[in-house]
Amino acid sequence: LSGALSLLKDIRFLSFCVSILLFTLAFQSAFVFLPAYGKQLGNTDMESAYLVIITGAFDGVGRVFSGVVLDLKKVKRFRVYIYNIIMFLVGGVSCVIPMTGTYTQLCVVCGLYGLLIGVFISQKSVIIVDLLGAEKLINSFGLLICFQGVGMLIGPPFSGFLKDINGQYENAFYVGGSSMFLGALILLTSDITVYTGHF
Repeated sequence: LSGALSLLKDIRFLSFCVSILLFTLAFQSAFVFLPAYGKQLGNTDMESAYLVIITGAFDGVGRVFSGVVLDLKKVKRFRVYIYNIIMFLVGGVSCVIPMTGTYTQLCVVCGLYGLLIGVFISQKSVIIVDLLGAEKLINSFGLLICFQGVGMLIGPPFSGFLKDINGQYENAFYVGGSSMFLGALILLTSDITVYTGHF
């Protein structure tokens, strides 16, 4: 256990774990509240359910696409930075969801959200290898899942609390997007610190 916990001494891995916690805190809530938010906008039960189907379908596309593209020889060395950009983009898209004016716009944004989430989820273990090496994958991935579990445990109830404040779901998406953005910022800061040799 002490050997696994010692991995947290690596500033980039620790930052990655914290950013994943903040990210999971938010993106899980989006999946939970999308159908209810669709109904709040006046869509039918079936139309609201399609939002999750669209998000899930593009999630699958994102996983396959990122697995191919981010494994290209010329792309591999930039994979951590691309992943960081994806995190920023997901946070931005989450904040855009409540700004959509029509059902079609909402479907398009949900598709983009799913695509980016697919990249985010599928590349986690790969990023760990990029940060620490394959020999430390088992212990490091276990620690990462612990941080992710905390986010999944807290996220939906917290988002539900935000919804109960005014009876609207918009706050959950805005706060969730901000949480994702903060997680991405933490990871970016550690990347810059290591890249410039200040740590």
